Amino acid sequence: MKSNRDEKEKMLKEKDKELQESLKTYKSEVIQHSYMKLSTSVVKVHEANLPGLTATFRLSPVSSGTFWASGDDRNLIQFDLKGNKLNKIPASGQVDGFHTITTAEELLYTDYEKKSIYRVDTDMTTEAFFDTGEWRPWSIFASHYNGDILVGMKKNKEWKITRYNREGMSFHDIQKKDNGEELYSDVSYMTEKINGDICTSDIIAREMVVVNRS
Repeated sequence: MKSNRDEKEKMLKEKDKELQESLKTYKSEVIQHSYMKLSTSVVKVHEANLPGLTATFRLSPVSSGTFWASGDDRNLIQFDLKGNKLNKIPASGQVDGFHTITTAEELLYTDYEKKSIYRVDTDMTTEAFFDTGEWRPWSIFASHYNGDILVGMKKNKEWKITRYNREGMSFHDIQKKDNGEELYSDVSYMTEKINGDICTSDIIAREMVVVNRS
């Protein structure tokens, strides 16, 4: 009886070992497949020269087939897909991600000096949307997940992201880790994943910071 029990235990261990090896092989294949998908070559579908820009730091596309672009002179220029200049807005935002397009096709941009967010509707009417108080707005992103507006801001050496609703009312700050340490040393560009998580490029730390949408 003992011999039979030992043989069964031995067989179970061997099967368990085979299963673990199979899992390792499967995980390796999944990782390799994911890497291959991520490293697939990019196909260029269109290009255009953008007159009036010596560099291009940010693009905000509009579904009508136009887009807003900005460079190192901090002005906003609207182009069509052929590179024809349509509109120009003098701005005083930072050279990074200081403009975005909302789900209503409105252009939002930051004014670093005036500590304000401006809104440009589809008729090119510009108005002050909301102020950011003591904080200077550095970057901005309009969520396509829920319509919220994310603003990256700076005050002295502190950085944070504040979430605003569609009416420009703030209701959530993202600034510190659970242990009280600062999350950001720079908030240059922001975007979101399809699940609503917020991705931020921190140029000073040379890293991408990802936090959940809550």
